[in-house]
Amino acid sequence: MSESEAMRGEDWWRCETKHPIPRSKLGRWPLGLCVLFCSGVLVGHAQSQNLTDTLAWMDNTYNPHPYAAMASGRGHYAWYEREAGHDKLKWAESETFSYRGCQMTVNVNQSPYADSARDMYTDYTETFNLGDLNPDSVKIETATHYGDLACDSPLAGGNVCDHGDVVVLTHNESPLITSKSHSIFPRLTGKDHESTSVSKRTEVVFVVDDPAYSQRFSKALRQAIQLCGGKPQSF
Repeated sequence: MSESEAMRGEDWWRCETKHPIPRSKLGRWPLGLCVLFCSGVLVGHAQSQNLTDTLAWMDNTYNPHPYAAMASGRGHYAWYEREAGHDKLKWAESETFSYRGCQMTVNVNQSPYADSARDMYTDYTETFNLGDLNPDSVKIETATHYGDLACDSPLAGGNVCDHGDVVVLTHNESPLITSKSHSIFPRLTGKDHESTSVSKRTEVVFVVDDPAYSQRFSKALRQAIQLCGGKPQSF
């Protein structure tokens, strides 16, 4: 017996669990069952580590981090129109997310400086569990710099595709996402100047400022959903 084995006692070879198997009952446990249980513990630990690594990569690359290589993050969506020889910002929003295990919160802020914000702009927060999403529903939608046209549309022509969305639905498209919004109406005053609402949604949208990055982000999101127990539709 090695020194390390001796330090762990003569029962060192038994499965190390939070509640050790009493010696009196050890003989009733088939060795195969013990091995199977220990294997399950190891697999569960590996999945937990994979989830931690996946979400950490998503956070490090998508969210803004001061002094990092991608300090401003990737969660930006903006499109323009060409007017009088200049680019005019028509719509813009930024997005971040936070998480604790499989529970995720998405925060979206629409820019008050875009042309579309003259009448209204909205900030909203969505909370959901990754395990409630359908991994097979993850899709990428890309759009053009001018006009915000779908890149696969014949109208896109030679327009530059420089932003888009990563979209995912809930399992069975059930309303499992809680959305809280706060809207501002710049042209109105008094009680009509702003409003709040709470609703249930079936879709999460991650805005992305780089179509190439959206490929990797969508793959990571799909893996995170699967590791959290998210399942595809059965039909």
